Amino acid sequence: MMENLFKYVNIKKENIHVPNGMAENIEKECEEYEKKIQQAGGIDLQVLGIGRNGHIGFNEPDLKFEAKAHLVELDEDTIKANSRFFNSIQEVPTKAISMGIKTIRRQKHKKNSNFTGNSHRKGASKK
Repeated sequence: MMENLFKYVNIKKENIHVPNGMAENIEKECEEYEKKIQQAGGIDLQVLGIGRNGHIGFNEPDLKFEAKAHLVELDEDTIKANSRFFNSIQEVPTKAISMGIKTIRRQKHKKNSNFTGNSHRKGASKK
């Protein structure tokens, strides 16, 4: 996120919060991430990706709505889509920490995401 987004926008580093996907204890990392969000008084603004299969912030379409920060298994389509950021598809992570739909929905200022391209429209329309 730092390499592809944050270094290009005017944001203080202390206002950037991304879970550590390399933490030894992922479950504890997810719990701590949720605590940090609560201690900060919630989320003011967040930027989330919408995947070709309709995932929002790595919350794959089959995920429960009540989910908080957690480890997710990435769909094959998500892995393929993210392979462009790596030297080979073998380097692409097959799991990710996701904020969870419940936490995403609690943000203070809700903004609609705009996306283009037939592949994104197709995924966003899936049930």
